[in-house]
Amino acid sequence: MESPIHETPFSIDVDRRGDTAVVSLAGSCTMTVSKRLGDTLRELAGEKHRVIILDLSDVDFIESSGLGGI
Repeated sequence: MESPIHETPFSIDVDRRGDTAVVSLAGSCTMTVSKRLGDTLRELAGEKHRVIILDLSDVDFIESSGLGGI
């Protein structure tokens, strides 16, 4: 059975600005990308950024496992 959800390609863009990191996400955030998202956020936390901003304005779908990556 085909899924009723149309997934669009997912991308993560990180812009480091001093002690702040802006993480812009785009596309469908699903189970298949949640580990990559979590790994990216853990890496940024390990770099000791005081502020990590998530820009979700271009995310067109997010499922519970995608939220788990956050």
